[in-house]
Amino acid sequence: MPRPPRKPSNDHYDRGQRGRRKPPPADTDQERRFLHGGMKSGHRLAVKMIDGSRVRGVIRKYSEDTIELQPDDQPGLLLYKSQIRYIEELD
Repeated sequence: MPRPPRKPSNDHYDRGQRGRRKPPPADTDQERRFLHGGMKSGHRLAVKMIDGSRVRGVIRKYSEDTIELQPDDQPGLLLYKSQIRYIEELD
């Protein structure tokens, strides 16, 4: 028995084979805006890494693959974005 035709969806993401959602575009500019804003304002951030460790500091530089964080009274740390679980602003 043939399947009934699918109803068009209202998703703004393109659908690939078998109706699976494709991930959103990588270049939404939100990541750059967040990092640049944090760097300009000098707000302290907490970075949670995939291995469970947490680092707190201020963003000094960022690139496509890395973030340089300046913890308090320590030399700068170069963090790979692929190893970061999330970043949050501290009060």
